[in-house]
Amino acid sequence: MKGRFEKSCAVFALFSVLIFLLFSPVFVSKEFQHDCSGEDCPVCAVLAATAETARKISAAVAVLFAFFQFLSFANYKKVASESKIGFSTPISQKIRP
Repeated sequence: MKGRFEKSCAVFALFSVLIFLLFSPVFVSKEFQHDCSGEDCPVCAVLAATAETARKISAAVAVLFAFFQFLSFANYKKVASESKIGFSTPISQKIRP
């Protein structure tokens, strides 16, 4: 039961981010030059929150990209160290290290 709840939360989070990424540019483009009502303008507050959320998502994507690049590099180093690079001769095949 616990695994199903976590999976449901992950799917909900994924759809929330996708909806944000799809509709936030539409909102920003429509409300970019709105008639501001002053310091407590709700549209300006939403625009600021949208910009902050977009910055956080882009930072998270950059961190994930760097992490996966590190994993890829570590896996490459592991494969390169395990593979035997060199010439194979009958004598080298006969002698076991």
